[in-house]
Amino acid sequence: MKHVHPRRRIQVESLEKRLHLTVTQIRQFQDNATLAPLGTVGDQFLYFADDGTHGAELWTTNTKTLATALVKDIHPGTGGSLTNNYSGAAVVNGKLFFSANDGSGATVWQTDGTAAGTLKPLSYIYSGFIRPFSTGFTISSTFDLEYSDGTQAGTHGLAGDVRSNVVELNGYAYYSSPNLSVGKGIELYRSNIATGASSLVKDINPGSGNSAPGSLARFGSQLFFFASPTDSAAYPFRTDGTSDGTVLLTSAVSDGSSSALPTAIGNLVYFVPVYPQGVGGLLWITDGTPNGTHLFSNLAPFWMRSINGRLIFSSYDGSLYATDGTAAGTVKIATTKYDGGSGLTGDQFYFSGFAHNSTSASLWVTDGTAEGTKQIFSSAGGSNYDGWTIASSNNVVFFGSGGTTGRTLYAVTSADTQPPALVQAKLNLAATQPTVAMQFTEPLNRTLTSADIDVRDMVTNSLIPTDAYTLAFAADRCTWSIIFNGTTPLNDSYRATLKHAGIADANGNALPNDVTYDFSLLAGDGNANNSVEITDFNVLAANFGKSGQTFSQGNYDYSADGKITITDFNVLAANFGKHLDPPAGTAAAQVQSFSATAAIGEVSLTSTRQTGSGTSIDDENLLLQSGLI
Repeated sequence: MKHVHPRRRIQVESLEKRLHLTVTQIRQFQDNATLAPLGTVGDQFLYFADDGTHGAELWTTNTKTLATALVKDIHPGTGGSLTNNYSGAAVVNGKLFFSANDGSGATVWQTDGTAAGTLKPLSYIYSGFIRPFSTGFTISSTFDLEYSDGTQAGTHGLAGDVRSNVVELNGYAYYSSPNLSVGKGIELYRSNIATGASSLVKDINPGSGNSAPGSLARFGSQLFFFASPTDSAAYPFRTDGTSDGTVLLTSAVSDGSSSALPTAIGNLVYFVPVYPQGVGGLLWITDGTPNGTHLFSNLAPFWMRSINGRLIFSSYDGSLYATDGTAAGTVKIATTKYDGGSGLTGDQFYFSGFAHNSTSASLWVTDGTAEGTKQIFSSAGGSNYDGWTIASSNNVVFFGSGGTTGRTLYAVTSADTQPPALVQAKLNLAATQPTVAMQFTEPLNRTLTSADIDVRDMVTNSLIPTDAYTLAFAADRCTWSIIFNGTTPLNDSYRATLKHAGIADANGNALPNDVTYDFSLLAGDGNANNSVEITDFNVLAANFGKSGQTFSQGNYDYSADGKITITDFNVLAANFGKHLDPPAGTAAAQVQSFSATAAIGEVSLTSTRQTGSGTSIDDENLLLQSGLI
């Protein structure tokens, strides 16, 4: 057993104004032993490690205090309980499910991070992979694919002899299998997660031929995959889960290894086909249509990842690249080659990489920009970084490093010193009821109430009653919204104010000033040009009698059902011909100027709010996509 040294903290140079990174040595484990990460439950980061006495067993490190301990010696003695075919884990209802062998065979275990809470919840032997799903997990082996919510009653079979990766889409598990339909070969199937009912999606290679779907990847509400319609080359397809909606995207490129690295970003998929020579091995892109499937770049990636809405990839030329989906936006961000292992925490992506001309891998971090890509740790003596990292729920990244003194576990922690900052504010009329939304750089520390908000009529200097609007707040999207219900119709110039008292981010960095947003709205002004005119009437007339309409479509009385009636006409008629000039000196969004750092590196990306209309942002899609308006 290796001697355990006291924890050693290594202060890393501050990489940016927002975050100060600290690498802390957690514990030394056995030479050449596996450090296998599982996941995080509450504050507990759980993993397999070998201390030289118990074998590879379940350990935990507290993500706040970094206190580390053996959770349970599942297989007493030096043999350890880590299974040879270990792969995957899932967290369901505050418990982590994983595979372990207590000496009687590999089975599914669960843990809450305590010895008493580490036990076998299911009664059968398991061998294979655990894949997280939205409400549970799948368990696959050579013979079966099953779904479980972590209880015996909530566990049922889905399929047998699965031949591909398994992907969840719209309540179904998709996979390829050879034996679910008589007279069919290896084809694409889907199983209802709730009921277990399975069906063939499409017989792509008709009869007993094998289309052998592989490289399955979800994008938007569709599935991308490769399949062979003629027992030869495998071409890219997409499906919406129906036979008619299963479409060949292109026959110009093919893939014979089911390893095309499909990586989805929104409604796009990037992939790397193998054949033919000249375009095979290069970066392609598809939007799910044949016309939208084409060569994207002459670079040859061997690893790709979606980070902050951008594609990050490592190319065979020894460099790391990022793209926003355009040729002009495809740039080299570092001369380093991805080596394996990765973890995402907040806006930072950690990975193992080789610097130019280096023979030893080290830990790197990137936010998808050249300025934000840095080498942050290289173990003593040039020994290699182990090739895995994992991000916990508390923004701590753990990684292992080998060396002459044993396998060592480290943690990277960050100190956030920047307060939340306003990204944009917007009056949105493309909703059933007029809505003001403010988006911040990070989640605020609590749900807002009417005591935190003022909406003031700037002409009469009177407050709008709080029963005239409701507040919607989604901390994970950093956006709060004021939704006006029509109790007090808007017909003037207004100022919405978020009071800063008691508002902070998760790390206690307080909002330093009140945040205000000035806007104007006339009753009946559907196109928000501060005039009620014939254009507004024409829109109302075109939608008269329809339901589900927005304010911009004529719902001028803010009715919840969005039905355009004579009441809406009367609202418009009362203001027809009226024009509203905003009060002099008002601004679209006003706050005291302060910066919001959004990147890693000596050069920080900042969002500074300034008084004036220049802070108004016209990207209404972002607010619509927030789901709040």
